[in-house]
Amino acid sequence: MMKAVLSNADHPEYGVATIPLPVPRNQYDHCVALLEALEIGNASEADCRLDSLDSAWPVLNQLVCTKVNLDELDYLAKRLDSFDVGESSQFQVMAEKLNLTSMKALINLTFCCQQATVITDFSDLDAIGRQHYMTMQGGACRIEELERLDGRKFALDLILNHLEGRITPYGVVYDNGMKLEQLYDGRHFPCYHYQPNLLAVGLSSRQEPENTDQITWLLLPCSEQQLRRGIARSGVDIHNACIWYEDSMLPPEVEEVLEGQQEDLFALNDMAAAIAALSDLEQKKLAAVMEMAKPECAGEIRKLAENLELFEFAPKVRTPAEYGRYMIQDSGHYEYDPNLDEFYDYARYGKLRMEQEAGRFDLQSVADGICKKLIYRHPHIFGDAGAQTPDEALQNWEALKRREKHREGAGDDLDSVPAALPALMRSRKVAKRAADHGFTYPDAQAAIADLEQELTELKQAVAQGSADAQQEELGDVLFSAANVSRFLDCDAEEALDAATVKFVRRFREMERLAAQQGCAVDDLSAAELDKLWKRAKEVFTKR
Repeated sequence: MMKAVLSNADHPEYGVATIPLPVPRNQYDHCVALLEALEIGNASEADCRLDSLDSAWPVLNQLVCTKVNLDELDYLAKRLDSFDVGESSQFQVMAEKLNLTSMKALINLTFCCQQATVITDFSDLDAIGRQHYMTMQGGACRIEELERLDGRKFALDLILNHLEGRITPYGVVYDNGMKLEQLYDGRHFPCYHYQPNLLAVGLSSRQEPENTDQITWLLLPCSEQQLRRGIARSGVDIHNACIWYEDSMLPPEVEEVLEGQQEDLFALNDMAAAIAALSDLEQKKLAAVMEMAKPECAGEIRKLAENLELFEFAPKVRTPAEYGRYMIQDSGHYEYDPNLDEFYDYARYGKLRMEQEAGRFDLQSVADGICKKLIYRHPHIFGDAGAQTPDEALQNWEALKRREKHREGAGDDLDSVPAALPALMRSRKVAKRAADHGFTYPDAQAAIADLEQELTELKQAVAQGSADAQQEELGDVLFSAANVSRFLDCDAEEALDAATVKFVRRFREMERLAAQQGCAVDDLSAAELDKLWKRAKEVFTKR
């Protein structure tokens, strides 16, 4: 992570804005607003003075006191955040060697610095030789080749016979013919997925040839602000634009509808946001609903995704009898009594439901249903209930709808949160529903105090040795943690996913450190693993 302090060079009296880099997805709009308050932050111009940069890449300090563009700075930070220790050294060495001082050149360097031969530690000549050999082979080679290679000899040949090696503060670099590729032209960022995205949308002018490099990549879903800035940066007239889809993680049924369509970008983004909010089971339900509803555009798909509760989904049902059994026993619409099972005609009921859902009904049934609903929901007109004002009538309406949907009390509101949601997401939504009824903590500190209390109870359960109690208390801890995320305006699912990614990266670094010692992590004791883990944490803390 980096931290950039930006200001308006023409108006230093406006103050400064401190921007975390890479910009967290849920903070992008806020960061743009901070810059707009300083009258800077243009989508395509370098108008932000970089007052200071707190980062693990000292070579970037040469950007301090220059003007930068927020999105360029964010893109560079995302590229560097994915680098391991070796790649970071290669980047800094080559930036120093080539004397790169522009954002364009630094971004381009992130795509080719891995080709540089850089030595930061001369203690292991065999490892140096093998790494240099792999670099010369394009970064990969067969295991058999490495086993046959005399790494020490190869390294000594490089060190002793290549006198053009240059010493930099970040290591010694040897010229191996690496060229600075120009993948970034100063406006169009190469497509790069820093975080998972459902869809990459390419945007270019219709006047450009089909194989043009003048492409602006929009990664969906994103905020409306981010989408507008991406379009502005492209310089393309949205009404005269050509778009296509790449790197899709959308359900195949959605891709089929979008294929060949010139969709509105904002409709596409809204659709992607709606689908991203669905669980795996809900996405399967969406596919089934689309098969029935036959949507023709992104807007219609979004509406289906946002209203899945209007549809019944029984993925294992294949016959009318199975459907009738599902509706009566498992759907939750009825109070099923197994003692009466022999009296249920599942096949007949399933067929009747299917016919009704297919639209095969009579006018009398429709008229009767509408009349009953009108009478039920308007007791102030058709009954004895009084309503002196429109607000009172609306309150009665809402109360009757809740009763109609069997949501009589606050507990029913909590029960209505879909059980199919991921556990962290569901727990947060349940806590939010409870808060709507006044049951919540006054602030984040109180929520954190509750989390600490639950941790204490978990420790007590562990001391007691009861497996059931431990599971229960662990569940309470996780629920409290998800509730804390609500007060911090953080997404618990994203936070946990980021923590998992961080753990994997640190573990890989620990594995690399173990390999440097000539052993595998499986061969080390707990104390040795703990020591390497602390070193791995230090590496990424410095970054």
